[in-house]
Amino acid sequence: MFALYEGILEQKYYLVSLVRKKINYPELKNLTKKLAREYQPKFILIFILIEDKASGQQLIQDIGFLGDNIRVIGIKPRFDKVTRFASIVPLFQSASVLISKQSSIILKELLNFPHIKNDDIVDSVSQFLNFMKDKSFKYPARIRSLI
Repeated sequence: MFALYEGILEQKYYLVSLVRKKINYPELKNLTKKLAREYQPKFILIFILIEDKASGQQLIQDIGFLGDNIRVIGIKPRFDKVTRFASIVPLFQSASVLISKQSSIILKELLNFPHIKNDDIVDSVSQFLNFMKDKSFKYPARIRSLI
């Protein structure tokens, strides 16, 4: 399972939290619900972006409705990982993406992509940022508070 919690505040994208572990499907489903509820009070609107293939399709169907401010959205990537990441590089260059200094694993993966074995963080970040670039006019997500 891989979950990266991100939000928007004052036109900046914040990478808030990270969960990375191998678990079976029932644990994945329960953890997804638990984490969504944990972050629900902090965010006005929560997006749960799930890659719409393999176990992701089942998860999208199973978790269903989690609350008025939680949107479960199936993502079907249109391009390869390198192309998706290249399209969001300007957001990093303009300092529109903020990452905690304590998030060394996130920074390491972003800075070494595509020459790394595990690139799930890069993939998740690029899918989120591309989603928000395309949909932010439709879903004005905002963080209520950090921490």
